[in-house]
Amino acid sequence: MISAIRLALDPEEHLWLREILIGDFPSWKERVSDKLLLTLMADLIPAVCTEAMEVWYYRSSQIIPLHLILPYLRHEGKYVRETAIKTLMAAKQRVPIEPILRGIDEARHGQASGARAPQAPAQAGSGR
Repeated sequence: MISAIRLALDPEEHLWLREILIGDFPSWKERVSDKLLLTLMADLIPAVCTEAMEVWYYRSSQIIPLHLILPYLRHEGKYVRETAIKTLMAAKQRVPIEPILRGIDEARHGQASGARAPQAPAQAGSGR
């Protein structure tokens, strides 16, 4: 597991491998730390960001960090915004509807504020 995390975090590693490894994180359940997911969400490569965000989708709706996902609705990447919407919709009733509707409208029209999502912590670990 540690080797997979290192490879997923390595910006020099092939993107395809990073995506595949992160895509397997839901099967690891709570062994993947929130800090690791936040670090990967802050990656400059949108595909890595979205793969990490999708891991939250498969977790309990009560633990999805709304305050950390909401800023991605304003990300310049359309696919990143769409993934944020999907992830927030998994949180069900906990999410205010206005940001989701605005994000859907912007994703449909290909608009964004151009704001980047917040940066995650510099280090990532594998435990909670």
